[in-house]
Amino acid sequence: DEGYIGYCGIFFTGTNLEMNNSLVEGYNTYGSYIQSYNGDGGTAIVTDSTWSNNGRHGVMFIAMDVDASNTSVVDLREVETPEVVYVNRSGAAIFNESTVSWTGGEISNNAGWGFSNVYGSAILTPDKKTGEGTTFSNNLYSSVMDYNGTTYLSGATFTEHGSAGSYPGVYIYYSSDFTLTENTFADHVGEYSYSYTSGHDEHTVVYSGRGNDVNVYGADATVSDNTFSNGDQALYVNDGTLTVTGNTWSGYNGGLVQAYYATLNFSDNVADSSSGYTVYGYDSDVEIENFTLTNSVNRHYDYSYYLNDETEPYSTGTSDYPLDAFYFSSSTGRIENVTIETSTGHAATFSDSNVEIDTFTITDSGSEESSGDSVYAYWSSTAPEFYIDGLTID
Repeated sequence: DEGYIGYCGIFFTGTNLEMNNSLVEGYNTYGSYIQSYNGDGGTAIVTDSTWSNNGRHGVMFIAMDVDASNTSVVDLREVETPEVVYVNRSGAAIFNESTVSWTGGEISNNAGWGFSNVYGSAILTPDKKTGEGTTFSNNLYSSVMDYNGTTYLSGATFTEHGSAGSYPGVYIYYSSDFTLTENTFADHVGEYSYSYTSGHDEHTVVYSGRGNDVNVYGADATVSDNTFSNGDQALYVNDGTLTVTGNTWSGYNGGLVQAYYATLNFSDNVADSSSGYTVYGYDSDVEIENFTLTNSVNRHYDYSYYLNDETEPYSTGTSDYPLDAFYFSSSTGRIENVTIETSTGHAATFSDSNVEIDTFTITDSGSEESSGDSVYAYWSSTAPEFYIDGLTID
């Protein structure tokens, strides 16, 4: 592309690479392309280095054993939107069939994937010298994407991630094992938009305060001991197994976990000042244990309508409504040692679901302020099994 240096900054095919205190900046298609000779395996050690303002791909490793410390990939340019499969789109740091140890550093402001692990094994932890974890911020697609690999991710900070429509901060796609532990997710309240044509005009609708933190699809994942604050929808699992334990949420607008055709184990978590379906299950096996929800609030977002290329909206509005804390549909559920205070909708709704309840305390649900029932259960075709032992409603 005009104004940039060339195709690739560093092109390496070999067995051993060491890179220290280096800057690769302003290339057009690859900042660096690093591949083991004949795909037989190689070693790359990268320390205190940065890839910046490169086009399409910051750095790509293929069939390498990579050890990267205090290294950053920032300001990636997506020169055009490629017509390719998700996993092959532009990315900041791409690891294909590689083994990766990544400590500290930053992956931010990239027009593509952030850290992409494809058919590989990745471990991301805080830097040994500085004690700082990796910072992920404002990446166009997901900040971390795992496709058919294994990943252990700890000590990182995520903010303003997945800014392109429905992309989450962390995308776990057909992974055999993904662990997300002791990370911080904050301030993920971006925008989501879509367009439609009416007559000769194109209308664009922009929703504010929307976005997901973690999506799990066809994978096994554990989310433990993380801190989530000021976000929209936290976790989503489809056709997978998700274990969620020891996490803390505050100020979430769109719910904590949604499970579809999945197995969800949700235990020892705490949430405050959040809204949306706290736990939603559809055609899933859901277990909720040792959980407290306090100060539930209404679901809220703003929206604006734009006409053609105009920059000022012709219509704006706000949506504000209650949602149930728990909602199970066509599912099997177990609730044990759970407390819900001030649910804005029903505290729990069960539709065509088999449910076991053991020690469930509900406070201030169905009051004038919170408009819902405490427990609402119904069925349409086959009567479900329903067991209650220790339900307290104040």
